[in-house]
Amino acid sequence: MLLVSPGGPQATGEIFRSDLTGDGTVADLFPANGATVGQPGQFQRSVTASGIGKAISNWNANQAGQPTPPGQALIDAGLFRLDQLQTLGGVKQILATPPPNQAGNSIYKELSTVLSWPIKLRERFTLEPSISAFNVFNFANFDRLTGGINTAAGGGAGGSVNGTANTHTSSDRNFADLNAVRAGTGSGVFAVGASRQVEFGLKLTF
Repeated sequence: MLLVSPGGPQATGEIFRSDLTGDGTVADLFPANGATVGQPGQFQRSVTASGIGKAISNWNANQAGQPTPPGQALIDAGLFRLDQLQTLGGVKQILATPPPNQAGNSIYKELSTVLSWPIKLRERFTLEPSISAFNVFNFANFDRLTGGINTAAGGGAGGSVNGTANTHTSSDRNFADLNAVRAGTGSGVFAVGASRQVEFGLKLTF
């Protein structure tokens, strides 16, 4: 899901920045393509990785700096003027534009195999050596990009839908951002989608 800013319920004054519906919840769904209310499941459907920049530019031109429903309620009550809310930062925020080659969520790729050789030892015993290879072709797999669209103040962070360049070239300055979300083994010895790994086994059945 595409969310307006990664703010949370504890963020001071967040209802004036990312509560787009006036229901008291924050970090609402990003209203792409000029819509009033965002929809779930937009990223890489109605909003592609290459089109997220246009959607954010449209937001920055038409929505940023304007009050949310809670902010508009303060204006209607005569408690604040729009320029005062803008000075306090209590309005919809400018969102960071993504890199020109913003990455999307890639497909999962893996080929694994297990080879074993049961060896009969007398009538009761079977010795079975084996070798298992996971992600044989060492495909690169990446975690899902987060749905929080970073504000311009925070900048587009690596791993986000508006801060992760689609490149595998280590000389590119954005390579670290993409590599940070590459599937790895973590703290264990195996993880789904991790780089190639080989496992040897020996089983005795009696």
